[in-house]
Amino acid sequence: MGRDHRPLYLALSLSALVFAVDISIPGGYAIGTLYLVALAPFLRSRVAWHPVAHAAVASALTLADITLGAPGADVQLTVVNRGITVAAIWLFALVLSQYQAAALEREAAQRLFELALSAAPDATLVAAPDERIVYANAAAASLFGRGEQSLVGKRWPGLLSAPSDGSDALRRALRPDGSERPVECKVSTMQPNGEPLSIVVVRDVSERQRYEERLRATQRMEAVGKLAGGIAHDFNNVLSAIIGNAEFAKHSLPDDSPAHEDLDELRTSADRAAALTRQLLAFSRRQVIEPIRVDVNELSRQTERMLARLLGEDIEIQQVLAKGLWSVEVDPSQLEQVLLNLAVNARDAMPKGGKLTIETQNVTLDDDYAREHPEVEAGDYVLLGVSDTGSGMSEEVRVRVFEPFFTTKPVGQGTGLGLATVYGIVKQAGGHIWVYSEPGRGTTFKIYLPRVDGDAQSLPGRRPSQRPAGGTERILVVEDEAPVRRLLVRTLNGAGYTVLEAANGADALLKISTTDGQLDLLVTDVVMPQMGGRELATKVLAKHPDLPVLYLSGYTENAIVHHGVLDAGLVFLQKPFTPEELLRRVRDVLDAPSSKR
Repeated sequence: MGRDHRPLYLALSLSALVFAVDISIPGGYAIGTLYLVALAPFLRSRVAWHPVAHAAVASALTLADITLGAPGADVQLTVVNRGITVAAIWLFALVLSQYQAAALEREAAQRLFELALSAAPDATLVAAPDERIVYANAAAASLFGRGEQSLVGKRWPGLLSAPSDGSDALRRALRPDGSERPVECKVSTMQPNGEPLSIVVVRDVSERQRYEERLRATQRMEAVGKLAGGIAHDFNNVLSAIIGNAEFAKHSLPDDSPAHEDLDELRTSADRAAALTRQLLAFSRRQVIEPIRVDVNELSRQTERMLARLLGEDIEIQQVLAKGLWSVEVDPSQLEQVLLNLAVNARDAMPKGGKLTIETQNVTLDDDYAREHPEVEAGDYVLLGVSDTGSGMSEEVRVRVFEPFFTTKPVGQGTGLGLATVYGIVKQAGGHIWVYSEPGRGTTFKIYLPRVDGDAQSLPGRRPSQRPAGGTERILVVEDEAPVRRLLVRTLNGAGYTVLEAANGADALLKISTTDGQLDLLVTDVVMPQMGGRELATKVLAKHPDLPVLYLSGYTENAIVHHGVLDAGLVFLQKPFTPEELLRRVRDVLDAPSSKR
């Protein structure tokens, strides 16, 4: 940015004018002083006087020249000439003072402008008409990986890649180490001193593009989740009928029938399909959960033996568990599923053996962390980390690792739902999960679960497998899917219960109003046309407040479950289920005290 020399030219011109006025007057005091006055603004670093002060001195010397003039000179003429000279000096001093003040203002404005540019968060370059940089701020030095002074003199277009879309908006900043950063570029022109200058503002959009990609990935997974939840209800109805009827067929055959093997294969396939459905519901955060306050350390210790059997002898398990760990609210069975799925993922990455490390820690995520991760709220969390020494993964794989059905395994060796299930479970618990990995350097999953107040509750024990008992109570079954309704009726009748059946809510209300005798249990599907199970139960309980209700569904929407958590006081059985699971849950509800129904 050049210096304005116009005041210098004007000062010299005025000096010549005064010299011309004074040229016929004897003496030379005024002439030297006038030049000093003319040059004073440009010598102010050495001569600190103001032009007015110089004018006063010049006036004094000029007037003194009257008495020092040559003998015989016309005193009257001398006085007049000297008066004209003094007037010219003061006029010149006044004009020069204005130019000096304006020059100071321009320099102050220039310093303020440079200060503003240096504090700008975006890379800012000032370039001459030939596109060569005359100024670069600190942000530009950081973005381009060069010193501020090393940028001066370079042509700014050479620091950026050619625009891919024909505009200057989207480019890539080229750095000396060969790396590039996506940037947005905007150029404007200004003329601070009559000289055209280009202001080039270059904004690093790397972080914004990461946020946008993360948002797109989240939206893709949300879309798949909605699809999964939408098909789960119908799919689970079909599976319930397949599983139940396969069990009935198996029990009706002689022990030596060759059809047992076929039915076992049918049941195995149905169980696999049911597991896939559960994983889809977990991913879409529509699975019914029963969260309690959990000590993650205790759950991890209880799971270690199961993990050892799963991983084999070639993989060492190391647990680094923090003391005084905070409690979290989560479904214990789901958190156990998270550990199992991550362990399976680690096992597949370590075919020749290695080490699996499980660690816990109390952490506080501050506002700075929350700003870098928009989906995270600042606060206290329990960190559950699972690390392996396996093959790791590339960045392309890492960013897609939680997508449903994405897998790097050969066809037939993986569903691509294991880590998607982990993601859904963690999100449903209000937590967050991140993965860190590099090829050849292993993988680390970090799960952050929100801290809750209160001591951890005891983990539920595993129920012994035994044949559920039947009964003689009277049960009303309401199910709109005929195959599932027939399965329910057949199972309950076979266990000794008296069963009434209805195909919808209106039919159920009619059955209740026209049937004699006491009703002991209402078993109803949740999602039904016209009248759902929750609405039906509300109407029935208005007249029979002590009647227990067992809800069935493969997908509950928000009828009895909110954010995956079952409404208080409700009992639910997830489809698909086996006849044994149905009988066990029915017996539990009938035997429970009325206060817990």
